[in-house]
Amino acid sequence: MTWWAFTFPVGTCVTGAAALSARTGTAAPAWAAAGLYAFLVAAWAAAGTLTLRGLAGGALPAAPPEPPPATGRTR
Repeated sequence: MTWWAFTFPVGTCVTGAAALSARTGTAAPAWAAAGLYAFLVAAWAAAGTLTLRGLAGGALPAAPPEPPPATGRTR
């Protein structure tokens, strides 16, 4: 699941580079944003694939197990 945490900062860099390009009117940040976006799509694909593989294989449970029932006794 940590793969998904990696996609957030990359997406932030894509947004920042695109905004910088729009604000300054230069092409270099636009090219950087396009390259970072392609990398972001690849990261999404990898994270999604690994998540589905983990769910199918049982390594990632779909829901946490039920906790044991609580008892009224304490010592």
